[in-house]
Amino acid sequence: MKIFKYIPLMLLGGALSFLGCEDEVVNPIEGKGDNFVRIAEGANDVTIVGFSATPGEKTARLLDLLRDANSESSLQSTVGVKLKVDKAVLDAFNAAHPADAMVELPASLYTTDPLEFTLGAGEFARGVNIKLDPTKLDLTKKYGIAVSLVDASGHKVRDGLGSAVFNIVAKNDWDGRYQATGVFSHPTAGDRAIDRVKDFVTVGPRAVRGELGDLGGSGYFMVLTVNADNSVTIDPSGVTPGLKTDYQPNYYDPATKTFFLKYSYNTAAPRIVTEQIKLK
Repeated sequence: MKIFKYIPLMLLGGALSFLGCEDEVVNPIEGKGDNFVRIAEGANDVTIVGFSATPGEKTARLLDLLRDANSESSLQSTVGVKLKVDKAVLDAFNAAHPADAMVELPASLYTTDPLEFTLGAGEFARGVNIKLDPTKLDLTKKYGIAVSLVDASGHKVRDGLGSAVFNIVAKNDWDGRYQATGVFSHPTAGDRAIDRVKDFVTVGPRAVRGELGDLGGSGYFMVLTVNADNSVTIDPSGVTPGLKTDYQPNYYDPATKTFFLKYSYNTAAPRIVTEQIKLK
């Protein structure tokens, strides 16, 4: 994911020139070129907007609309801006990135700050927030929306920065990237070490889904549910058959952010996995 720090260089250059105390000091680029607007997040292929998976309406920053003025006088003008939620842009993203395709977030599940507004005199940036209740999302789906600039009072749109795509996600406290270590014990092939990075993603307020043992590439996954006492319930997911999980207490240590697990599948000839999964 590309991350940028935006600095309005033309404005900065102009501002510095205005500090000169000599009358003959003139900013050579004052008034030159066009005035532009842009959606800052358009520089990213997709921008993740995350919410804590707890009940109640939450607010997060969706995007920042910026303008690049070519002079101090231009900056002191007002600019009417019109944005829109643009399904066509999301569809184009899905077509170009099928592995990361998203369903459009239903309009009934969220609200945004007004998408039509005016940048006042001297105002070069305006943020737009999105509000929703994360517990109303279907956590089995990957949601997205796209936003495009429709009009900006004659200002030009920076190339490639007229629209942006957003992945709307709900994350609980256990969502993240982990380092797993341990042993996979096969009844005939013997033991093999587990030492791999695993991503666990939110599938419920207290549940995450991730790779079982080292078999994610074969479609074996598990759902870990952290109970109120930090004990962990392990359920099969993907092609994983029923699990046996009573070898030891399975639990989560919040101090070290580590899962301590022992479980097996295939009751006729158990494949036993003992692993510690620690947040990176």
